[in-house]
Amino acid sequence: MAKVYVMDFDGGTAAQYDGVLREMALGGYLPDGARFHSAGPTPTGFRVIDCWDDAAAFDHFSAEEIGPQTQKQGMRPPRMTVLDVDDDMTGPL
Repeated sequence: MAKVYVMDFDGGTAAQYDGVLREMALGGYLPDGARFHSAGPTPTGFRVIDCWDDAAAFDHFSAEEIGPQTQKQGMRPPRMTVLDVDDDMTGPL
């Protein structure tokens, strides 16, 4: 079952997030197993919302990329909310 991961990085900034993306070097593409990615500032920091097809794939990517790269940019570990995906829809491009 697909999962949505809401990661709230308290005190995080857009500059730190941009640094994480540069270090991940994904070339503007989602990693294998990811369906959706969105990110932006919040009143308390920075929020990233991802949807992944498989929890194990997210866990691997988180351990290999998200954790190390956010730490390298000086971001604190996120507060995480994980939700099951019951249904999803896409609209016209």
